[in-house]
Amino acid sequence: MTAPLEGATSPPRTKGRLVKVALALSLALNVFFIGGLLYSKFVRPTPPLIQLGRELNLEPDQRKAFQSFLKVVWSKGAALRDDNLKIGQQIWDELSQAKPDAQKLSALFAQVANNRRDYQTAVATALLPFLETLSLEQRERFIEISKRRQAVANRMRQLLQP
Repeated sequence: MTAPLEGATSPPRTKGRLVKVALALSLALNVFFIGGLLYSKFVRPTPPLIQLGRELNLEPDQRKAFQSFLKVVWSKGAALRDDNLKIGQQIWDELSQAKPDAQKLSALFAQVANNRRDYQTAVATALLPFLETLSLEQRERFIEISKRRQAVANRMRQLLQP
């Protein structure tokens, strides 16, 4: 039998540790990726208007008025997006012409503005009956939350402007 040489050390095990660390990191990343995928698939964030209704602690009759308001907001909003998307395509088509017609462009932009005004009028008309069902405290809370969200949206728009 041979005796180990004096001062000899065991072979380095860094390669084995490195593989184990890489496998552990890979497993952790895969778990987080799959978790994020499942979260985005099954856990949907609450739309802001629905959250607003929850924060007001509505009574059943108030909830019914709120649902009517939401139906108008969503249906008119979808119609506005569809209509203005079509008009936007017409605007791009006109702009792509060798000599765009300024009058036609002006009329198309006016139609976009008219569609937005009609939407805002419909939403305001639907909002009034809902507000009438609210108590004074609920109405104040509704206005406070709405103003705060509008201020946040305005700040975001400012940040996105050149």
